Amino acid sequence: MRTLAGLIAAAAMSLATGAQAQYPDKPIKVVVAWPPGSTTDTAARIVSERLAQKFGQPVTVENRPGANGTIGTTYVAKAAPDGYTLIFGTADTHSINPHVYKSLQYDAMKGFEPISLVGIVTFVLIARAGLEQADLRELIAAARQQPGKITYATWGTGSTAHVSFAVLESAAGMNLLHVPYQGAAPALNALLGSQVDLMMTGALSAENQRKAGKAKVLGVSGAQRLPAIPDVRTFAEQGVQDAHGGSWYGMLAPAGIPVAVRDRLAAEIVAIVKAPEVAQKIAGLGWGVVGNTPAEFAAFMRAELDRYGKVVKARGITIDQP
Repeated sequence: MRTLAGLIAAAAMSLATGAQAQYPDKPIKVVVAWPPGSTTDTAARIVSERLAQKFGQPVTVENRPGANGTIGTTYVAKAAPDGYTLIFGTADTHSINPHVYKSLQYDAMKGFEPISLVGIVTFVLIARAGLEQADLRELIAAARQQPGKITYATWGTGSTAHVSFAVLESAAGMNLLHVPYQGAAPALNALLGSQVDLMMTGALSAENQRKAGKAKVLGVSGAQRLPAIPDVRTFAEQGVQDAHGGSWYGMLAPAGIPVAVRDRLAAEIVAIVKAPEVAQKIAGLGWGVVGNTPAEFAAFMRAELDRYGKVVKARGITIDQP
């Protein structure tokens, strides 16, 4: 005679198997908490298009921008955990916002189920073409002599760029002046117009501006040099350790999604991003292609949340309202 526990276990397994077999049987929505045309939006559409082909169901991207990603992220946190509403999350939404906003309507870890990390970006430090300093060492020396005089542009208070500069300032023992803009494009235009001195950007953007003679490239924030700009030294090579800055991008679902559905999504997304033609498109955005398991992504998210939290607290970065 089967025990009650055995019956419950069998029923649970049957439900999980059924959920996996039937999923998806209707359209899937992928929320991007940023405007159309951003690299985040572009990558989400690349992955979503391939998911639709795999599943035989429409996979649409819905843009819900605003408040550094909190609007779209909050929307997904409150959605049904059935695998039909997903979010293309970023370091802003899940590693930084929980620390800089005093009032946030979602829990970055408890409110979401990580599916797979799609890609990462290592920031590159660029300067206006007329800046006197030629590399990071010279910049640090000048900044130490005149604290707060050298300026840097970002796409907003609490953004990945802002926090990445805070990491660099702490590691290098210098103080710069933050000038926030409403978006990466206005920030870049300010630098190209010599209204500010510095900015963090991706490798491809940095190289394009350097080739055009519109900006200097002072260093790579990551541990290794980047293929797009192999001649540019890392911060570490220039004497500054532990100053990595950048962002990450990955697919997440509301907490409570059936494990079988989560695992199927993860398997499909990993296969998609590692397919040569897709990997080439993602790399073309200046990203490092990843594709990992839900457990690996969760561990990565926890580490990034803790890392950014220490910097935000030390530098006193806050935003009153989301």
